[in-house]
Amino acid sequence: MDIKLHKQHQAVQGSHWWFRVKDNILKDFVSKYLKKGDTVLDFGCNYGHSVKILKDLGFDAVGVDVSSEAINFGKSIGISDIYLSSEQNFVSNSFDAVISLDVLEHIEDDKKAFSKISQITKHGGYVVIIVPAFMFMWGIQDVISQHYRRYTLSTLTKLVKESEDFEIVRKTYFNTFLFLPIVMVRLWARIFPPKNRDSDLSINNSILNNLFFYIFDLERRLLNHINFPFGVSALLILKKNNVKHI
Repeated sequence: MDIKLHKQHQAVQGSHWWFRVKDNILKDFVSKYLKKGDTVLDFGCNYGHSVKILKDLGFDAVGVDVSSEAINFGKSIGISDIYLSSEQNFVSNSFDAVISLDVLEHIEDDKKAFSKISQITKHGGYVVIIVPAFMFMWGIQDVISQHYRRYTLSTLTKLVKESEDFEIVRKTYFNTFLFLPIVMVRLWARIFPPKNRDSDLSINNSILNNLFFYIFDLERRLLNHINFPFGVSALLILKKNNVKHI
């Protein structure tokens, strides 16, 4: 991810409809599966926004990222316990939970990345993975974000099933209510590329932003009870087996 997109993320993280609801999805997960004081790693933390949320909720949270620009910015605004991935070597079974929120699509060898996540998750601990869904949805945001791929639930579960260490707790798509309009916008932009838009985050309309937030947050409330058959993103929640397979 280039420095321009890092700055865009930092500028809109607390106001953009997508980020606000994704924060709420994270809060739903930790309230359901974890207890205060649990150790949580944000794998691909960017500048540490989610780490701060987790700390404010009472969790022992740390984050790692490959971007020195992102880590340095986070530290400059007072977010602690965020580190460069290259400078950390966590021991096996270190964390009660590992979250990877829109990260695996940035990594060429996602199998190797998941193997690392598996290694550092405690037996009985949880892993939360969010990734963008469906290659036909490929658009400007994927290009500027330097994505390698978008996933289906089938390709995502195939990735994790190669490890016998986990059981699947939840697998679902989400951002379903806004799926059709987003597909239409993506396809239109593919046929008629916009001249003055360099990412999805550059759309700045407060009315649409609030409308999308309320629609997406309503869906998020339903997500606590049902799975969705399609959506802009895919969600996987895993639990590491207490007994390691031999």
